[in-house]
Amino acid sequence: MPTRPPHPGGNLHPRGRTVTRKGPASAAQPGGIGRFMRLFRGTPERRQPPAPQKVPIYVVGMSHTRALAAAMDRVGADDIAIGRVSRASSGDDHPLDPASLGKLAPTVAISMMGGNQHNRLGLFEAPEPFDFYLHADDTVLPGRRIIPHAQMRHAMSEMMQRAFERTTELAAYYKVPTAHVAAPPPVDDEEHLVTSLADKAEEMGLSLVFTPPSVRLKIYQLQNRILSAWCEAHEIDFIPAPPEAQNAGGFLAKRYRRNDPTHGNAQYGALVLDQIRAYGRSHGAAVAQAGTTNEGAPQ
Repeated sequence: MPTRPPHPGGNLHPRGRTVTRKGPASAAQPGGIGRFMRLFRGTPERRQPPAPQKVPIYVVGMSHTRALAAAMDRVGADDIAIGRVSRASSGDDHPLDPASLGKLAPTVAISMMGGNQHNRLGLFEAPEPFDFYLHADDTVLPGRRIIPHAQMRHAMSEMMQRAFERTTELAAYYKVPTAHVAAPPPVDDEEHLVTSLADKAEEMGLSLVFTPPSVRLKIYQLQNRILSAWCEAHEIDFIPAPPEAQNAGGFLAKRYRRNDPTHGNAQYGALVLDQIRAYGRSHGAAVAQAGTTNEGAPQ
C-alpha cells in the first residue's frame, strides 16, 4: 500500500493528520525572542494622577466670590480655596469639571452659585409696573399690577435652576457637609444705582428707571425663601447674608457696597469669610478663627 509523503509542514500522524513539532522558540518564530523581551521588560506602569490636595473649605461660585477673595487677600487666608465659575470656564478648567474637583479634598464645600436673579427680575422697572404679596399682610404700592405669588415664585424658580444644578454637582461629588451662601441684599440708594450704571446705560441705550426698593426687597426675600427650601430638601445648609451688612430697612448698607448695583466689597467679604469659617469649624474643618475685619477696604 503506497504511503502518503510527509507534509512539508511537519510529520504525518498515524491517522493521516499533520503534526507540527514544537521546538525551542527562535527569533524567526512569531512570539519568540520578541515575546521573551517583552516579558523581561515588563508592562509599563500607568501613571497615577496625583493625590488630591486636602483643604479645609472649598468655595465654588460666580462673581459674588470676588468679595470673599478680596477679604482673603488682605488677611492671607490659606484655609479656603476658591473656584470661580465664569463664562470662559470650560472643560478641565471649569471648577465643577470632575478633573478640577478631583484636585482637592475639602472637609466642607460651599456654593456661591448664582445670586443675581433678583436683580435680573426686578432691578429695572417693567413696562407694566408690578408688585406682589410675599406675605399675606404685605403692603403693595398703588397703581401697579399685582402678580400672583405663585406666578412670581415660578418665574424666580425657573431662573434659579442652573444654580441649583451646579450646587447639586458640588455636593454630589464631594459628599461632605455643604452649604449655599446667599447673595448680598439689594441696594436702596437710587443715586448709587444711577452712578454705578451710568456708563453702561449710555452704551446700551438703557433707561435708568428702577423698580421701587420695597418691591425689589420682596423679590430678593422670595429668592432666599426658595433657596432655603431647596437647600433643606437636598440636605444642604443655607447661610443667609450677614445681618451686620444690612441697614435698618434690610438693604445692603453703604459701607459694604461695591461700585455696582449687585456686589459687596471686601468689607462685606470679610463678614462672609467669618460665616464660612464658622460653618466649617462646626463641621470639623481646621480653619482660622473668626473675627477677621477689613477696615479701610476699598469700596
